[in-house]
Amino acid sequence: MPFLLRHRYLAVVVALNVPGNALIGGGGGICMAAGISGLFSWPRFLISIAIAVSPVPLFLTITNLLGLS
Repeated sequence: MPFLLRHRYLAVVVALNVPGNALIGGGGGICMAAGISGLFSWPRFLISIAIAVSPVPLFLTITNLLGLS
């Protein structure tokens, strides 16, 4: 448990990207629980969410630039 408290932003990023996260409320439920807990600062949380969702926009941008789509 201390590992998760020290790396709480990483835990949120992983929770958002784990298949089956709909069982715990999906992205909205995870973010709401994180906000209610009061353990996260707003700017760092936004950066963590941006990192968590960045693979999809990056993939789409790269495939569009290469003309693969």
